[in-house]
Amino acid sequence: MQVSTDFQDLIYTNPFYKAEKGDTFSSLKASHAIPADAPTYNWKPRTRREKIRDIAFNIFSLVALPCAVYNYARVAFPCALYRYAQIFAGCLIIPSVFFSRANMLSEMVAYDEDLDVMAKFHLKRGCVKVKDRPVDVLLLVNKACPESRRWVLYSGGNGQMMETFAGSHRHIFAELNSHIVLFNYPGTGASCGWATRESLTETYLAMMDFVEDPISGLGAKEAIYCGFSIGGVVQGEALKQFDFQKNPDVRRLFIKDRTLTDLHTVVSKLVCRPLAYLVSLLGWNMSSKESSEGLNGREILIDASKDTIIRKGARLGDYLDQKKAKNKIYIDWEGASHNDFLDFKIGKFLIDQCENSFKTD
Repeated sequence: MQVSTDFQDLIYTNPFYKAEKGDTFSSLKASHAIPADAPTYNWKPRTRREKIRDIAFNIFSLVALPCAVYNYARVAFPCALYRYAQIFAGCLIIPSVFFSRANMLSEMVAYDEDLDVMAKFHLKRGCVKVKDRPVDVLLLVNKACPESRRWVLYSGGNGQMMETFAGSHRHIFAELNSHIVLFNYPGTGASCGWATRESLTETYLAMMDFVEDPISGLGAKEAIYCGFSIGGVVQGEALKQFDFQKNPDVRRLFIKDRTLTDLHTVVSKLVCRPLAYLVSLLGWNMSSKESSEGLNGREILIDASKDTIIRKGARLGDYLDQKKAKNKIYIDWEGASHNDFLDFKIGKFLIDQCENSFKTD
């Protein structure tokens, strides 16, 4: 891993985190792009050979195309059409790519006014480069425990941006004596690239490495990975490839809040079965059930009884409960819908379960 600024120096010695006042959510809206001086963590940067290969391929394509346009088009057009269909599907599955920071101003200001919570954190923007593709990152450092090595990585729903981080989760994590890492999906906010199954998975893997990397990353000793809605599925896809032995001393807890088993199932129940088959055909059938079922670690699953988005038969918690999966803690939230903020009772139970999980490891 390569890094332009040591994140641990930034967090634990930088005067910004000891100052009385730092950035606010609403102040971030003035910076549409990731600041040029933002500390950067590089995940699997492209090698010089890969860059030269890509440039050579592009030049060759420009030269060769006019000479064989007909034969080229017969092969390339169907492939390109399929790729564009995948990208278009990604825009529908992750509609936050259409949101702008300016449209979120009112919500950002409202969050700034939540003084009881936001006064507990210092904010700092950073950047995680995923194979040279910038991902917008926001660190919320808990003032009450600046030396804490407990970090929460939060991946939101398909209509969320990190600038509008869900209020109830923010309240809960503030009580966990932990810091928080937020990020925007590819194509959302200031994060670059297209939202594809591959890019979402790679982004989450990069964020996990960033959280746990003891040299160039945050060096977490306790990591809480919390995914809400489709954020839990993105987490599940990444866990299929994650190397759990890379940092064996890190204690991990996984939370999936109102998460689906897979996109095919939820689309078939929410819309129609033919569209669900189209999702699978385009390679978008992201799934969390396989990695959760075989997960060698504690996992908390929250399901809402009146969830009209993720309906019965598509809820991950129900699926794992029926499969008698091990090391699971189930929270059945009665009377709640998909986008409800976690109430005090559920929040308190979640905090207790998090604390107990680390105590018993």
